Amino acid sequence: MSKKSFASLRLWGFLIGGMIILYCGLSYIISGRIVVEAPSLSNQISISKNQLYSGLKDFERHGDILTSKSSDPWITVELTRMKTIKEVKIELTSLSKENTNAQIYYATGKDNFSGEQHYNMTLKNGENSVVFTKELRLKSLRLDLTDAPGVSAVIANVKIVFHNDVLWFWITFFFVAVVYLITVFRSYFLNNEMNRETVKNSSGLYEKTIAFFDRKELILLISSFLIAILYYLPYITNTLYSIDDYYLNQLYSINIDTLGYNFHSTGRYLEAVLAQIFYYMNIQPLTKPLGPIIFIGSMSILGVFFTRMLKIESFIVSLSFVLIFTTNPFISEIFHYSIIPAYSAFAIIALTLGVIFGEKYVRQPNPYFLILSIIGYVCSLTIYQIFFPIVFLVFIYKLLVPVDPDKNILGNSKRNFFKLCPLIIYFLSFIVYTVGLKISFYIWPPTLAYSGNNIGELIQNIFTSEYWNKIFNNLSIYIFNDNPFNSGKINIVLLIIFLSTLILYVVKKGASNQVPAKELILVFFSFILIPFLGLFANLGFSLLRPVEISSRSFTSFGIFQGILVLLSFDILKKTTKQLTFRRIVISFLVSLVLFSNMGRIGRVALDQYRLNTLERSLVTRIVSRIEINKNFSQTAKLIIVGSPAIGNLENTTWADYNIPAIRQFSKIFLFNEVTGYNFQIPSTEDVEKASSYLESMEAWPSYNSIKFIDGSFVIKLP
Repeated sequence: MSKKSFASLRLWGFLIGGMIILYCGLSYIISGRIVVEAPSLSNQISISKNQLYSGLKDFERHGDILTSKSSDPWITVELTRMKTIKEVKIELTSLSKENTNAQIYYATGKDNFSGEQHYNMTLKNGENSVVFTKELRLKSLRLDLTDAPGVSAVIANVKIVFHNDVLWFWITFFFVAVVYLITVFRSYFLNNEMNRETVKNSSGLYEKTIAFFDRKELILLISSFLIAILYYLPYITNTLYSIDDYYLNQLYSINIDTLGYNFHSTGRYLEAVLAQIFYYMNIQPLTKPLGPIIFIGSMSILGVFFTRMLKIESFIVSLSFVLIFTTNPFISEIFHYSIIPAYSAFAIIALTLGVIFGEKYVRQPNPYFLILSIIGYVCSLTIYQIFFPIVFLVFIYKLLVPVDPDKNILGNSKRNFFKLCPLIIYFLSFIVYTVGLKISFYIWPPTLAYSGNNIGELIQNIFTSEYWNKIFNNLSIYIFNDNPFNSGKINIVLLIIFLSTLILYVVKKGASNQVPAKELILVFFSFILIPFLGLFANLGFSLLRPVEISSRSFTSFGIFQGILVLLSFDILKKTTKQLTFRRIVISFLVSLVLFSNMGRIGRVALDQYRLNTLERSLVTRIVSRIEINKNFSQTAKLIIVGSPAIGNLENTTWADYNIPAIRQFSKIFLFNEVTGYNFQIPSTEDVEKASSYLESMEAWPSYNSIKFIDGSFVIKLP
């Protein structure tokens, strides 16, 4: 056998044998058995009423009402496959006798129940739950809902929550297997006699992988980080709530079991892994100051690498560029959500690694750099997609702007190909992510509707006037008009000064015949193309779905403004030797942007604080009225209709920002967070019953604005 054949055989032996060992070992470590089933992103199932009714014993059924005929009735539930059950939730309505004793029996086989294998509970109207303290893989459940005859109730819902150890196993196995495969292939690559020369060229690979900061860049990083901290201080030092925070704080345990369905539906698989890791570290929910600080730090790191990519030599100009990028007021909406900044930090770090390795691949075409760059970009997308557009305009700037505008902008074709490489890798990574997401959604359909990155739909819409009307309307509203996060007039000033300096450069160079007319035309249109593309890059992923847009979509807006300032600075350097004039113009632009950024970031934080204060006051007043009602219960259902008056705060609401929680899905969670009670969410039937009484009720704060109807408190707001 030749050495080459033996090496190939050894490679396959390591691959197959190692993967089998990894699979079996991780199966037993994580699940305590060999995992043979596919993963599920949802950690709960709802038992259909047909399934419930088929397992009745000693119950009389009239429609949806079940009445016990003996002192030992039950309902048997057979699971389609064995699961490690975590909790069983039973929602009852119209229960004729509250506080009745009940048991949930469990079995590892079909109908294999024993007297000791059960949990006790006391039934009430509303949600009843039992937490399973033993981690057993079960096949059958038996719901003994009462110990007395003649007790009637309607079972609105039965949910079984289970430990999602199978999903966690597959996620862990995937990442460990990727690392193992890379290691095996690298070992084979390094030991293959046919690649001796490649080994020689790739020596010191790991030492050259991460480009460390030099002294100037380290000072730039620390300075920009500390200054940005001051900008976002109102968010760091105040407890502020978004509509999501009320729900997540009540949920508290954020992990794959509780939010796996959401992570899957939004294509954020690595965010799910991070959530699980943070859960194991016992730091969920991630909030302040950890989240904002590491997010600001990650943005500062990426900004410093941008200054290296763009070859900005001046420290002051570099600092100005990084600060304009990191203090983008649109990004402050991310701080509006308490737990998002921490995950966003890791998305930015992954994006930075994608940029670094892509740039290294251009200088040293090694396939490992290509693979690592794609992995970095895909990881960023699987954490939070909105940051991916940030680097696009930087690549465009590098591609279109020569080091010296007086020289040929096109250069030679070989150099331009390598200048295109980072952009090609960037789009290739997006394609890899999109294809992977489509495959994942095909195998495991998401439980939430998510338009995501539907490129097929984009291709259909891009040729319609309706699509472009929405795009230009969004640009007008978010960029060229005032809103809580932006000053349209400042953007117009930036564009006017940029265009003025560019025209001055073209006129001066053309009049003196220093640059050929053809080159001047190329420079002019290339420089014009950068802010033009930048305007559309600001829209980010909302380009795919222009109807669904929020302020935090504009993550590249800071880069857009920074590039405009940088272009003006570069052009002025080549146009005039008047150092004082250049400094005045650039200082004016930088001061204008940074001063206004600080003002708007502080103001949007204040507006959020004002809304939180108003809602807490309103909830306290409403609940104090409910508490004096003789039917008051800490677990009562609340049916809230209408919208509260919030005065001039209506002018501060913008897309998803500063929306009153009492108008949203989180209204009940708001009440629970403020009062400490455990008010319940009403069913659709409850809401329909209450709607018939609304016409006879007056709006809050009238005494007749709150009524107790069929077990629920109905609150009519204006």
